[in-house]
This record gives sequence, structure tokens and C-alpha cells, in this order.
Amino acid sequence: MSRRPFIGACLCTVALATVGCAGAGKGAKSARPANSGAVSTSTTAVSTNVKARNGPTTTMKTGIASRTLRPIGVGQRAELARDFSASVTKIEAATLDAQAPGETSGPGAFVTVSVRNDTDAAVDLDGLAVNVHYGDGIPATAVRELGSSLKGPLAPGRSTSARYAFRVPKDQLASIVVDIEHSAAPNVVIVDAGK
Repeated sequence: MSRRPFIGACLCTVALATVGCAGAGKGAKSARPANSGAVSTSTTAVSTNVKARNGPTTTMKTGIASRTLRPIGVGQRAELARDFSASVTKIEAATLDAQAPGETSGPGAFVTVSVRNDTDAAVDLDGLAVNVHYGDGIPATAVRELGSSLKGPLAPGRSTSARYAFRVPKDQLASIVVDIEHSAAPNVVIVDAGK
């Protein structure tokens, strides 16, 4: 699975430091996601632009160890990083109309993705990627104009959700698998509609 480079400002640096290290010395959190365990691990180099308060922008290269977690079901949560979790709360069948060049009309699905930030700092959701596959790993085409996406800063202690639109054959809705990852987080959350 490829990982897109993430370009951000100071917020990204805070998110990177926080999602990797947050929670040390904090009290126990309520309703923590179940430990899903890693299925596979790989390391990806990520370039991040960081702007000092009154200084120039610098590029920082960091290695993010990517762990693909065991699949969870719709309505379950798993951690992208410590105290930063994601879930798919709903998958709805839909008939989608093409909105932009290259898109096609036809059957599809709306996939509602929710994230929660229990860290001590804001997390920039611009680094979040949501992909859908169906059947034997066939990539679903996103219909961006009909869906929405998670972006911008998510404050500590807050959660938010967005509804993504993908073209999926009507008879393949039960085989949908959603991959959720963040460029500054170590885990890839896998949600299987058939679980």
C-alpha cells in the first residue's frame, strides 16, 4: 500500500510527536479500542515541511513504521496511533451520479468514517487517507464531489466523521474492505464489512 507524502505546518509536527508518544503518564482512558494486533509491518519515509514560529520552513524526513492491523468490523474502533483512533460507523448502498471528468455513474456506497483524538494536542486530519476495496481486492473509485472528507485540525478530546462515496457493484457491498491511514501515524486500520 502506498503512502502519500504529507505536507503540513507546525500542527503536523505536534501531531507526529503526539500520536507517537502521547499518553505516557496519563490516566486510563475510557472506551479504549481493542488491541487488534499487527498483521504486517513496513517502513515508509515521510517528508514533512515544518515552519518555526518566526523562522524559515524546513523539510524533515522521518521513517514511519507502518503496521497493518487485523481487520475489525463496522462499528468497532482501532488505533491509528496511541490515543488516536478510527472506525467505520456505517456503510450504505447508494446510486451515485458522476460529478467530475473521469467519474462514472452507477451503484456505490457511502462509507462513514469517524476519528477520535484522545491525545494532548490537535491532530491535522489532512494526512488521513481512506481507501475502499471490494471482491478480490478490486479498488473502488471515489466520487469525491458526492462524498466529504476528514480534514483540518481535530482538537484534543474531540471526534468527527465524514461520509465518503465510492463506486461499488451492488452485489459486492458485503465484501467492502476499508483501509484508513494517517501519514503521521504508525498503524493502518482495516475495516471489513463482512465481519
